[in-house]
Amino acid sequence: MIGDERDEEDERNETSENEAVTWNVRPYQAEPHRRIVVFAIALLGGFGGWVLLRQPLLGLLGFGMILASTMEYWLGSSFRIDSKGA
Repeated sequence: MIGDERDEEDERNETSENEAVTWNVRPYQAEPHRRIVVFAIALLGGFGGWVLLRQPLLGLLGFGMILASTMEYWLGSSFRIDSKGA
């Protein structure tokens, strides 16, 4: 009947909504030696800010900004595509 047709259609929609492709990208796992280089550059920037500007707070801020700007490298990215889009 009409009610049965709606139930079947709802089940099909739920199935298609649950189907999704997900993947993770972790750049630091592919090339772990680059992690050391990025961290060393952040330390160098922080130390340079401290010494050149004579403000430990600015050195700490510089270190934090460099690490924050490379956060995608440290934490990686997760992607998901489903029937609604990305």
